[in-house]
Amino acid sequence: MKKAKRIPALALSLLLPALALAVQANAASGGAAPGRMEHEAWRLELDNDLFISSDNGISAGASLQWQSAAALDWGSLRGASRLQRGIGRLLAIRRDSGWVCRTGLAVSQLMQTPNDLTRSDLIREDVPYAGALTVRAGWYAYHDQAFRGFELTLGVAGPLSMAERSQKAIHRLFHLVRPMGWDNQLGNELLLNLDLTGKRKIWRAGDRSGASCDLALGGDLALGNLFTLAAATLELRAGHNLPGGFVPLPDPVGLTMLQAAVLDPVRPGAASIHGFLVLRGMALARMLFLDGNTFRASHSVERRPYAAVLAAGLDLDFRRWGAGFYVMNSTPLVKGSLAPGAERRVSLAGLHLTLRI
Repeated sequence: MKKAKRIPALALSLLLPALALAVQANAASGGAAPGRMEHEAWRLELDNDLFISSDNGISAGASLQWQSAAALDWGSLRGASRLQRGIGRLLAIRRDSGWVCRTGLAVSQLMQTPNDLTRSDLIREDVPYAGALTVRAGWYAYHDQAFRGFELTLGVAGPLSMAERSQKAIHRLFHLVRPMGWDNQLGNELLLNLDLTGKRKIWRAGDRSGASCDLALGGDLALGNLFTLAAATLELRAGHNLPGGFVPLPDPVGLTMLQAAVLDPVRPGAASIHGFLVLRGMALARMLFLDGNTFRASHSVERRPYAAVLAAGLDLDFRRWGAGFYVMNSTPLVKGSLAPGAERRVSLAGLHLTLRI
């Protein structure tokens, strides 16, 4: 685990030069550049509890995300198929209403392991070995004060997710303990989930061309065999040259939809430096990684019906690229008396890099 402890330092070493460059760019930028619509974007996100020197529970995730360029209506959405534009019309917006729309696709992988990776037997007192490989398609419309969207997730859990191969490769790369219990992972299962999300700004302070902050209230509903839940969210953003829109919250677990609901800052030619703090309360009816397979007997643990998640992060955004780091922690999800070996909380951290085309 010694090498794992070096990873937070590596993350900071990657972000600090970008922070210095951002400060320099802001100092050199004199006025506002002409406004533009948000570009098509690609985002790579790597999430792992090794960043915070842990390696159990929901321990790693990765996703490659594509978000279309923003458009004034679904008919003029560039880079999207006719089917994507047609589905987007379910979120009806008028061209002159001030709303913009985007669609996105993401390929994501997520894995979970128990605390003791050296055991090859079924560890009934801890969470199951589990993996999921998903394709997520999202549609959303927004302006600076409101957001609404939905996301469809299709995928597989079990050996078909290739989570075992991914974790073993990561552990070989960093010379970590070889996980021995993947023969006991949850069985193969097709995944289908629908997520609905809405948000609205409720408070704003400061000068957006300088230092400012805002607060948004949101709600989510997820239905499916990966997650079934209802949630309420508070999202606080604060920073310099703050972009319009909402927090593109990293979400390796799949608790809410992936999106890039951002608008140009007041000074588009200057860098934006901002942090976020998100508090999320959830009522959980189903969580595959803890409840086990839906249609067959499998390993499971007793889960709590309610949970809260706190996430905090720092984002650096330039005209053509952005980078960020975040950490998240949850209240206990597993009842410890019935699963004494389990890490009851979800604790993760991650890095992301965004390129705008």
